[in-house]
Amino acid sequence: MKSKKRYIIFLAITIIGYILVEYYRPKPTNWEASYSNKDKIPYGCEVLYKILPELFHNQVITDKKFPLFAVKEQKLPAKSNFLYVYNFFDVDSVSTEKLLKYVSDGNNAFIAAEQFSSLEDTLHFKTSYMDIFESDSTKKDVTAFLRDSSGVNLVNPKFHQTLNYPMKGGSDNTYFQTNDTTQATVLGVNGSGKVNFLKIPFGNGFFYLNTTPLAFTNYYLLKKKNADYVTQALSYLPDYQIFWAEHIYRRGFASKGRFSHKPHEGRGGTGEDDEYENSPLKYIVSQPPLKWAYFLTIFGLISYVLFEGKRRQRIIPIIETPRNSSLEFVETIGQLYFTQQNHKDISEKKISYFLTFIRNKFFLKTKEFDADFKNDLASKSGVGLSEINQLFDYIIYVQNQSYLSENQLLQLSQKIENFQKQI
Repeated sequence: MKSKKRYIIFLAITIIGYILVEYYRPKPTNWEASYSNKDKIPYGCEVLYKILPELFHNQVITDKKFPLFAVKEQKLPAKSNFLYVYNFFDVDSVSTEKLLKYVSDGNNAFIAAEQFSSLEDTLHFKTSYMDIFESDSTKKDVTAFLRDSSGVNLVNPKFHQTLNYPMKGGSDNTYFQTNDTTQATVLGVNGSGKVNFLKIPFGNGFFYLNTTPLAFTNYYLLKKKNADYVTQALSYLPDYQIFWAEHIYRRGFASKGRFSHKPHEGRGGTGEDDEYENSPLKYIVSQPPLKWAYFLTIFGLISYVLFEGKRRQRIIPIIETPRNSSLEFVETIGQLYFTQQNHKDISEKKISYFLTFIRNKFFLKTKEFDADFKNDLASKSGVGLSEINQLFDYIIYVQNQSYLSENQLLQLSQKIENFQKQI
C-alpha cells in the first residue's frame, strides 16, 4: 500500500510540474497576419485602430461592416471614410456595388491589400508580383532576398524620404499596373520603384489603394519611421468619420475573402462575431498547451464512449431442455399403490374417472344408475343395453364392498376398457 502511495505522489508531482513549466514557459510569438483591431500580435492592427482618433481629430471610429455589408439602408453622415486592411480584398458583386456607390456619393475608401480582384475591372488596374530574381535580386538567392530589408516610400516631396521606410524582404513585392494614367495618381512606390500606392477618383469620391498592408500592422507601427509612413499615407484622407471594416474570415463566418451581409455590431456590441471573439474557446485554441489538453480530453471522452460506455451483461448460463418426467411420475405412483395393495382405493378412483368421462362425453347425469340413465347411455354410446347393465351392476357391487381383491380390480378395469372400445 505504501509503495502505491509513493507512485501516486510521484505521478502527481510530475503532472503539476509539467503544468507549471508549460504555464510559465515563454509563449512563442504568433506571426499570423490577422490584421484584427483586437490583436496585439506583430501582424495585428490594434495600434493602428487606437491611434485613429488622434489622426482624425477625435472623429467617430465605427467598427462596423456598414456601409458595405449593411442589409438595410441606413442614414450616413454627410461625409465619411471607409478603412480596410487585410492581405486581399475580394468581395461579392453586391458588396462591390455598395462600396462603389458609397465612394461615388462623395466618400473615400482606403484599402490596403495585396489583391483587389473585385475592384480591378471597374477601376482599370491590376496587381502583379515582382519576380524575386529581377534586377537587383538576380544575384541573390531566395533566402537572402527574403532576409534582406526592402522598403516603401511616398512620392509627394513633403513625405518623401531619402532612405525608404524599411520593410522585410518579400513583404512589398506586390505592385500596381494601370493604363489609365489620366485618372490614377501615384502616391507611393516600393523599394524597386514599382507603384504600390494609388489614388483613383470614382464619381464624387476617391479610392486610396495600397499594396503593402503589413506596413499598417503593430510590428511596423511601433517603429518610428514606419509610423511616419502610416500617418502620412492616411493623411490623404479628409478629416471625416472612419468606418473600420475588418475581414470577416477571422470572425468565423466566411472564407476566401467573402463577407457576411449581416450588420456587424460596433466595438463592444452584441453581434455574433463579437461573441465569437470573446468566447473562451478562442483563447483555448490560441494556446498550444490548452489546445492539446482540449483535444486530448475530447479524444478521451470519445474513446470512453466507444469502449467503456457499452452496456455490460453477465454471462448467460446454458439452460438445458426440461426433461419429460411424466413416465417416471406414473411409475413412482404405481410403485406406491403396488406397495400399499389398496385395491379398494384404486377402484374408487377408476370409477370416479369413468363417470367423469361419461358426463363429458355424453352429457348425462351420473348421480343415479336407473333405467332411464342406462337407456340414454346405450342409445348415445352404441353399446348394448345388456352389457351396460352388467357394467354398472358390477360398479355398484364394487362400491358396496369394503375390501377388494386384485382379481376383482382387474375385472372392473376390463369391463370399463371393453365399454370404451365399443363406443
